[in-house]
Amino acid sequence: MERYKSRFQLTDKQWINCKLSEVITHVQEIQAITFIYNHLKQQNQNALKNKKEADTKIVIQRILGLLRDGKTIKQIVAITRESLFFVQLIKTIYDKEYFGENLNINDLKKHKGVSDFTRKFLKQRQKIKGAGNKSAKLVEMRVNFKVGYVSFIFLSEPTNTFNTKVTIPPSMKLKSDNLYTQTIRFVNFFQLLKTKPGFKTYKDITINEIKDAIKTDDIKVFCDCPSFYWMGMDYNMSQLDAAIYPTDISPKYWDNYHGSGNQLLCKHLSLLFNSIDFYVPIMTGMIYKYLQNK
Repeated sequence: MERYKSRFQLTDKQWINCKLSEVITHVQEIQAITFIYNHLKQQNQNALKNKKEADTKIVIQRILGLLRDGKTIKQIVAITRESLFFVQLIKTIYDKEYFGENLNINDLKKHKGVSDFTRKFLKQRQKIKGAGNKSAKLVEMRVNFKVGYVSFIFLSEPTNTFNTKVTIPPSMKLKSDNLYTQTIRFVNFFQLLKTKPGFKTYKDITINEIKDAIKTDDIKVFCDCPSFYWMGMDYNMSQLDAAIYPTDISPKYWDNYHGSGNQLLCKHLSLLFNSIDFYVPIMTGMIYKYLQNK
């Protein structure tokens, strides 16, 4: 993630009424949930006393999502019914220098997290198979309600041949197949929905609230193409706690081609994330139908 230091010094009154997009030009690239929580612990804020760690992160995650949607801090206070202490918290965040942690779907759009080495093959694939919304097909939603996550499964054809191999987790042994599978998992999805003020039942959750959670929630990913695991993308995503099947096998050889830590996504996942706005309404509808039948 990009290192960032705010150049803006605003008064509390200005912060309460401003839209963050008016001040920070690349807010969607910044994920600060872990930083915020650590800051809270260090400051021993009263807001932590009655909240579990996970619940606190979820509330902050929702606030960041509302900021990215253009809501002012004053509006967010009314929506979330949280104390004005969060106003000072958000102000503090952008007055400090930090590395963002955790990823959401917007962090990986526009082919971010792709090395120059992979970019060449990505362009070749796009020319042959088309954009992500043409080369990948959403085929399934898998819900683990107990753990709290929702996974979406996509299938993609190989670029040039149907005689290929895939990695099978958890052993990652190679097996012949004619399709690659990509998985995007929304990690805290049901907890995030429960932050709705006055939440009573999931059937009351609206389409827009589901869409907001999709855009805000932390994600984890996997592609079973051999490149994702064996070239180090899975390792680098593991360092960001964004790998469905984390690994501690560092890509020393492939770093010579990709650059150390530069490679997060294979060409299949990168094309998929570049077209993610096409899939968001479809994923939203699938989740909404599931919740109505819950």
